[in-house]
Amino acid sequence: MHNDISKYTTRDLLQLTGSDDGDLANRATCTLLKKWESGIDVSYLIDLIETEVVTDKLKAAYFLYEVAPRVDTVKDAVLGWGDDVLAECRRAFVGYIHSSGWYDENAARGLVNGIQDFDLRDRLKVIEWAIATTDERFEDFSRLLMSDATNEALQRGLKKRGIRALRIAHEIRRGVSVERIREAVPEEDGYTFDHLGAFEPHYRRQRKRRLKTTL
Repeated sequence: MHNDISKYTTRDLLQLTGSDDGDLANRATCTLLKKWESGIDVSYLIDLIETEVVTDKLKAAYFLYEVAPRVDTVKDAVLGWGDDVLAECRRAFVGYIHSSGWYDENAARGLVNGIQDFDLRDRLKVIEWAIATTDERFEDFSRLLMSDATNEALQRGLKKRGIRALRIAHEIRRGVSVERIREAVPEEDGYTFDHLGAFEPHYRRQRKRRLKTTL
């Protein structure tokens, strides 16, 4: 066993992340994430993203929460997770967009799906993105959501949920307190406001930084 774990191949490091030796697994994971952050051997990460094996997809979702390689091939692979059957993968898609700073029409459409999702945690992930993003991107995303019109009853229900979530993000961006928004939007699940309330100081700091950049 090499003392310098960085000497291992990416394939070996990936196998070691599942080691029963916790310290070894942790060191292998950290080394692997550093390589991928630098754009090295990201094909192994892409293989995990694109596989149909659920355990491997969940492992890829975990990795994407920790690292967001700004590589087109990774971006293209992650795009397929915008409407994945696994909620963990859909959240990892939003997390990747948030961490990488990627935003284009394809990303925006995935975010529109996410903010209308049945899964509350998925919607929360997009709300957090919407709170943190730039004014320009927020406006573009809002226009896309509002223009995504449909006459089907199920889709109308989804859109109503999405618009409500967008309103919450908009109000927080304006500096309105989470408690005031809770009172104004009683139909939203209480967990949404409990979660957002825990991070309210962070959102205030984000707003101050955003306002400074517009002065």
